Amino acid sequence: MFSGVNDQRFSLRMLEPNEYYFDDYSVDFYPKGMSNASHDNFQVVHGTLKVCSRSIVFVPSNGYDPLIRIKQRDISDIKLYSPSDTSHLKTRKIEGETFTFSASLHSTIQNSISPNKTNRDSKVFAFSLLYVSGDKVIPFLQQLNRASQLHHMEHQTMIAMIAHHRQSLYPFKSMFFDDLYERECGNFVVDMVEPLVNLPGRIVVSESKLYFHPFNNAFSVADILKWKLESITQVICRTYILQDVGLEIFVKDNTSVSNYLFVLDSEKSRNELNQFLLDHCKTNLEDSSPSNMTLKWQNGVISNYEYLMYVNNIADRTLNNLSQYPVYPWIFTDYTSKTIDIANSEIYRDLTKPIGALTPNRLKRILERYKDMPEPKFMFGSHYSTPGYVTYYLMRSQPDLMLCLMGGKFDHPDRVFSGIAESWNNVLENSADFKELIPQFYNGDGSFLENRMKINFGKRQNGSIVDHVALPPWASSPKDFVTKMRAGLESDYVSSNLHHWIDLIFGYKQRGQAAIDALNVYHYTSYEGMVDLDNEKDPKKRRALEAQISNFGQTPRQIFKEPHPKRMNLSEASSLKGSNLNHILRAAALKANAIQMGSPDNPLIFVGVSAGTPNLVIERGVMDNLVTISKNGVYGIHNWLARWTGAHPFYCEKDTQLEEGVRCVSGPFTPGARTPCNLVRLSSDGRVIFTAGLWDNSIRTGRVNQHEIIPLGVLYQHKNVVSCMELDGKFLATGGRDTTVVIWKLERKGGACTGLKPHPSAILYGHNSEVTCVALSQELDVVVSGSTEGIVLIHTLKLGTYIRTLVPHTPADPDSDHFTVSFVGIASNGNLVIAGKLPSNKGGYHSVIYLFTINGKLIKRAKLEDETSAMYLEGDRVVLGGATGSLEIRDTDYINIKHKLRLKTGVVAIAKDPRNQHLFVTTTDGKLLILTPTAKPFSKGKK
Repeated sequence: MFSGVNDQRFSLRMLEPNEYYFDDYSVDFYPKGMSNASHDNFQVVHGTLKVCSRSIVFVPSNGYDPLIRIKQRDISDIKLYSPSDTSHLKTRKIEGETFTFSASLHSTIQNSISPNKTNRDSKVFAFSLLYVSGDKVIPFLQQLNRASQLHHMEHQTMIAMIAHHRQSLYPFKSMFFDDLYERECGNFVVDMVEPLVNLPGRIVVSESKLYFHPFNNAFSVADILKWKLESITQVICRTYILQDVGLEIFVKDNTSVSNYLFVLDSEKSRNELNQFLLDHCKTNLEDSSPSNMTLKWQNGVISNYEYLMYVNNIADRTLNNLSQYPVYPWIFTDYTSKTIDIANSEIYRDLTKPIGALTPNRLKRILERYKDMPEPKFMFGSHYSTPGYVTYYLMRSQPDLMLCLMGGKFDHPDRVFSGIAESWNNVLENSADFKELIPQFYNGDGSFLENRMKINFGKRQNGSIVDHVALPPWASSPKDFVTKMRAGLESDYVSSNLHHWIDLIFGYKQRGQAAIDALNVYHYTSYEGMVDLDNEKDPKKRRALEAQISNFGQTPRQIFKEPHPKRMNLSEASSLKGSNLNHILRAAALKANAIQMGSPDNPLIFVGVSAGTPNLVIERGVMDNLVTISKNGVYGIHNWLARWTGAHPFYCEKDTQLEEGVRCVSGPFTPGARTPCNLVRLSSDGRVIFTAGLWDNSIRTGRVNQHEIIPLGVLYQHKNVVSCMELDGKFLATGGRDTTVVIWKLERKGGACTGLKPHPSAILYGHNSEVTCVALSQELDVVVSGSTEGIVLIHTLKLGTYIRTLVPHTPADPDSDHFTVSFVGIASNGNLVIAGKLPSNKGGYHSVIYLFTINGKLIKRAKLEDETSAMYLEGDRVVLGGATGSLEIRDTDYINIKHKLRLKTGVVAIAKDPRNQHLFVTTTDGKLLILTPTAKPFSKGKK
């Protein structure tokens, strides 16, 4: 969390929600006070005093003494301490001006995830200001203390006046610009919003950058956030407390946070900032309109999870605001059985009904109360998504959220999130519990269900200690639970019924008579447009409405005014061009077609297809390029046409010049390559080919046209032969025998790839032997590399910062000293697939495959029957090819086998066509196998 402060132990979430943090001062604290201290027991603790609107927090710099938080309303008698009053301390030197105050009670906090401990003994506190005079601080403290004695509304008004005055004293200065010639183009007072935290500050926009300058620590340049305008990819207007004053900015930069939510003082100011950014930033131009995204979802191009996240996004739901957090449905009803069958429709919840209408007896009581209720009527007084529900689910992974919301304490042990089945039963039976789920139940490693920090949440009335969340018997681990929940979300039943739930939450059944008929009516203050805060003149009523809206749930913005269309079933969607449901890696069965492209002495080490628009290719009859490169560097450019009919699954016209063998991509490759399939890559648009493994240690680029590959450039950075490479997005990573990994950026012109930038963006170190494989993810900002010494290193992609080392094998493994990492891959779920080899007792090698989380936790290890000679990973599937002819498709959740095929000869390389309809496998006998989906199961003995 960005807190605007440098003390790692202090967090803004230690304060009350919406409490204003003004400034901090370096001080010396005297635990024994001044009057009671003597020369012998005199103690001094150096630290920082955080001055806030409702409290003062002392943060000791020694790292072990607890923080002390004192509420302003409990403070009295703030005054300077006269130097003559310290004469009894003799030779003890007192630095700076000293002030004291009395406090009727105070709290101690060990760290940001510890509950407050309240001390009710009255005490006199003494502090010495080190670098500022007392006349600048003490009057300010006295002013805040007087404000704390006022009634709430008067207190808020006075704090706002104090804040406004101090903000005017700290303008954004020209010295804060990065460039001497930058000039200010816009200046906006904003609040940066994070869960339960509002950080007041100022957005200043220049011709090239956007700056956020927090008002606390206003003179610290280090606390200024800044982004190049060209790195801002998207801006979205948001509501905040049902007011149209929010703006969320999405940034591709070198930080782990990619989106920032800001709240402005008016809709006019928000629109001005929004328009400026739209005019000056390279915002996302992809067609993401509701109609287009709905069509993609209907046709199976995007998953249920992705579509729900998209709908949440356009309905003003964001991870930065707990009051408007993304909402996902409960889908299963069985959390007690030992096993669960995803294909059994009996285990699913009725998605046509809101969560509060699932139990007839409870619904009957609710409707009886609704019938006798005066207008405005509501059926459900509590909502399905509130800040309290989000903190309930995230109490183990983000305990500071609950502490902030609960006033420094954890909720009672009998009320906290303890078990999945228990929570589901509460949702069904409790008269005031209607909560749905959050995205974490369907994505990630399930770590939010584990008490990894060993926090003491207390003991329940039945004597049980609150620790990890109790999982259903059918889940072996948190990761397994999330995996099966996700499988259920993507199941045929949910796919066929999810549109009903969308109608309730985001669609036409959200309001009006349709909502009444659907038993879907919530408190009127939760709906956008039902409360006009701007015209509410009574401060007390306005505050009550804001509290109601912020804390008790907000209904998402209504996106669909008509019934939402149903998603096509598997057979319907599979017949459509480009559908992900007809993905080759998920096909029920496969059929192999062989084309002789090389020879046993010169097999193909690379095959790739340029990507086009599927409909245009088919309808206009335009051929793609199928590019092949052999072990000796001989290339072919073949005509390729992907077709979706069973009778003609593809058309391939072999390059007539291939037989002549005179066209080489860049000369022969250096002998002895461990994984030759890692030496060539093709840009995603099919325009540029990259080659490595050459005798001069170079990386070469060439432009692919219809008939030849035209050399573009030669780049040198490695001090030895480049042994592997990988592409993702706008980055290329290369690994070499010189033990380094080099990150390159792709050059683009008019959206098309034109080669590589001449200088690398990062050089990564850490290996002590040849780098054999690399993988990278622009989305996760990581690059993963393996080497012959048997270790895997993880760095950040953009900055090249070292993160961690993985040692897949253990000392207990036989021949562990001879383990070599052959392939690494990054799955869409963030898991790492690592394939390596060990010497076999029968001679040669056998392979082992490991599955790790991105955080370095081993999920599974499996021994393979064959030495892995090629690997291809995409999404949640990995394809492994063996040196003696094995071919396996496994998932990336537990590396379980989904398909297995035995070929007659060894595998050299594996690739997939961009339209997901064909899998290419090159073999040691020079053949290119083109695998296509078929209704008949494939034969193990067939090539």
